[in-house]
Amino acid sequence: MNQTIQPKTAHPPSHSQTLTSEPSRHIAPRSQQEKLAFNINEVCAATGVGRTSVYEAIKNGALKSVMVGGRRLVRREALENWLDGQSGSSPGNGRP
Repeated sequence: MNQTIQPKTAHPPSHSQTLTSEPSRHIAPRSQQEKLAFNINEVCAATGVGRTSVYEAIKNGALKSVMVGGRRLVRREALENWLDGQSGSSPGNGRP
């Protein structure tokens, strides 16, 4: 008995069809302005403050952070509060 296998006539949906036909299950990436939390590198890039200074501020409790899955994150609000609390001058920089 000979059996013939018929090829499937329906093609799998293309990538663009999949993206438009199904609701997105991924959260769209947020811009730096919309992010809720930043990793240490992002804190440094956003503020111009070095890694050592950021880690020192975390260590002494001036900058609050959270650990999420082994990653240290700083919430936007904590970063803004920390920056607001900085005097803008340091000893020896020539400012009054």
